[in-house]
Amino acid sequence: MRDAVFSRAEALPELYMTAWRCVIEAWRDGTAEDPDMTFIEIKDAIRRGIDPRIFVGSIVDLAAPRLKIRPRSPLREPVRGKPRTVADLLSLDIEPDHHVRLAEIGLADCDDARVWEELLDRAQGMLFSGLHQADRLGLTWSANWIARVYPVDSDGKMAADGDDKDPDKYRGGFMPITRLVSAALSRLSALDSAAATKRVDGLALKDWPIARRLWAAAALDPAVVPADRLNPWALSMSQEELWGVHAYPEFAELRSRRHGDLTADVRDQLERRIRRGPPARLFRRDLSRARRDERQIGDAYAELRRMQKAGTVLTAGSIAWLADRAYLEAIWGNDDLYRTGDSYVPSKSRLDLDLTSATAFAEIEAALTDNPYTDGRKTLEAIGANWRAVFDRMRAEPALLSRGRIVGALAFAIRDRIGVEEGDAGWMETAQVSDFIDLLGGVPGSARKAAAPGVAHLFEEALGRLPDDARMLPLWLEWWPYAAAATVAETKTADDAPFDEAPAERLASLSLNTAAGRMMSAYFGLFPKGDAAKTAFEDPALVQARDLIVDTPGEGGRQGLYRLLLQVPFLNHVDPAWTQARLLGPLAAQDGVAPELWDAIARIGLLAPDALNMIATEMVRRILDDRLSPDVRSRLAERLILPVAIALRGGTDPPVSLVEVEQILRLGGPQIRAVCARALTRFVADARAPEETFTSGVLPILARGWPRDRSVQSSEVADAFAALPAAADTAFSEAVAALGDYLMPFDVWSLWEYRLYVREDGGGRELKFPRTQPEARSMLTLLDRTIGEEEGAVIPHDLDVALTAMTARWSGAVNDRRFARLAALARR
Repeated sequence: MRDAVFSRAEALPELYMTAWRCVIEAWRDGTAEDPDMTFIEIKDAIRRGIDPRIFVGSIVDLAAPRLKIRPRSPLREPVRGKPRTVADLLSLDIEPDHHVRLAEIGLADCDDARVWEELLDRAQGMLFSGLHQADRLGLTWSANWIARVYPVDSDGKMAADGDDKDPDKYRGGFMPITRLVSAALSRLSALDSAAATKRVDGLALKDWPIARRLWAAAALDPAVVPADRLNPWALSMSQEELWGVHAYPEFAELRSRRHGDLTADVRDQLERRIRRGPPARLFRRDLSRARRDERQIGDAYAELRRMQKAGTVLTAGSIAWLADRAYLEAIWGNDDLYRTGDSYVPSKSRLDLDLTSATAFAEIEAALTDNPYTDGRKTLEAIGANWRAVFDRMRAEPALLSRGRIVGALAFAIRDRIGVEEGDAGWMETAQVSDFIDLLGGVPGSARKAAAPGVAHLFEEALGRLPDDARMLPLWLEWWPYAAAATVAETKTADDAPFDEAPAERLASLSLNTAAGRMMSAYFGLFPKGDAAKTAFEDPALVQARDLIVDTPGEGGRQGLYRLLLQVPFLNHVDPAWTQARLLGPLAAQDGVAPELWDAIARIGLLAPDALNMIATEMVRRILDDRLSPDVRSRLAERLILPVAIALRGGTDPPVSLVEVEQILRLGGPQIRAVCARALTRFVADARAPEETFTSGVLPILARGWPRDRSVQSSEVADAFAALPAAADTAFSEAVAALGDYLMPFDVWSLWEYRLYVREDGGGRELKFPRTQPEARSMLTLLDRTIGEEEGAVIPHDLDVALTAMTARWSGAVNDRRFARLAALARR
């Protein structure tokens, strides 16, 4: 490709030549060879005491930001006219191969400063190389898209790397390499502050925002950045660095914690600058002058209070300035210094919402549009910021409840506040939640469809505050038809966007996130808890609700039915007659329901025998139905073959015959066969009596229900069955013999693939098989048939361990030509 492009360089316009060069660069530098295995090998080597410096280059390479090229997504705004930049032709991303956490590879407690010096130097070089590449491609913005350069929790407080509440835990881009630099710098600072200081000084000279943020994080330690080096930093901060407390959180933290280390004149200059507030250019252009002036004072107040709360002793001028504006404390004095986020807005979004005019509510409703969560987002946020005023006005003037969009937006805003923990800013008292529930009963029918999406959001959260409130179930019955009707419009909007998912997968997502889907979540939340759930349908209102869901036509009813089907095991246990008649009965009728509803059956656990028998025949047909995605058909096959194995083990009639099982496996395709093979292997491995489970439950399927044609053999099936002999325990040899026709070479990296090892308490491993000479013979057969010898074939790195164990049980193994072949492979 490189030769083809470069040979036609003169014929290609410059833009397209640049795009092709990006593609070639991405292919050349692409993913490192097997990063997951590299990570495991590094971890294992460090655990065994090998010098970590040997692996420093590999560690940095795993976290290196790499250029990734993808076709331009159709979800992005279309290019108007001729493309002008490479980004108009391609989707460019910077992504690493692996998230490297030093604690996971056993390096976090290393006390050798030389390791950290080398790691820091290499990681910094890789970071700067990636930043230059991003600058060349117009991707510099992505480099600063990190909540904090060191691990924090959701409140911005320092946490362990990989903490579940770390907002950057799953972030890619430059985050892994930045965190690697930060971790190495932090560890080096603890071991050799002088060496750390030399490297920190280099960061201070860089113009990259992420480099300056790394310097600020390191400067929290006075041993690394002495007080005399803080003055130039404090005086050179740009307006964005000073006021972008979410874009530069390390600057805000350093400013608060080491403000006292600045000289008196610098402290005074910095505080005077803060008291002037952020410049006008940092605010939205559509903000009114009055609101901008209010924001400037508010941001200045919030910043000084933020510093004061962190222990900073302000100058007398700032203390007097705060005292003169104490009235701002309720609004601007509650900001948490360490709250993380990605926003580049100076500090807060204070939204204008004038409720005093006679036409205010009409104007607000028009601004919300039919899609308030997208087109009317700003107005929706304004209602959220002023929810108390909107709520009080509606409660005082019930006629305003006819504004359905506003009712829905208010419900959406209240839903967010219900989830706030007590004592935190934004907490909503339970009595206020109860008052709004009363308000919903007065919304006229003409406004309920427009309000339904927001109200549906509210219902489930409200149940958490009002779990036993007698008003909730009747209110649910009133609002369900409107939520179902609103779901049609929501689904139509989703259908207009390009999706890669099959219809079944889309239904699974929609049935959770539409108005009907959220009302279904609320419906199940209305059920009694614990053992009382068994008598749920003694409540006539719950019975009325389930019948109402099943009888609802259209998209809302389809999504409701899908959610009921997901609960079939529970519903069949509580009321088998209704479940089998109203839910499973229609499924058993050919083409009686939309095929994607079968995705619900594919997502639940195993059905009870009586329930499965009703739909088993139609289930076979759906497994072979190309209208369903391969994933759905595979899961359906798994949920059919396991009950067959369970029935055979128990000596009862299976839901389908072994002839039908063979038909499924022969015609279903390689994915279905692999999934079923893995399911049977897991079934044996999890059994209390694995030998009996294999011989009575799985062996009949292998002998009479699994197709033996060579055309249906595949490496995926061999991989799935590889662990079955070990799972069968004492029936190891019998299992290998039964699998003879289904085994073929696949990529075997370790004997773990066969589950031949058992883990010891100390974290080590012990080879469990072979225990007898027959098992040694069978083990040789298993390895010979699944380990290839062609060029590029994967050889287990611990193959020699297995061969040694064989000879210990069967001395004649060395004379077998298969053993000789494997021994030669082990010596490669």
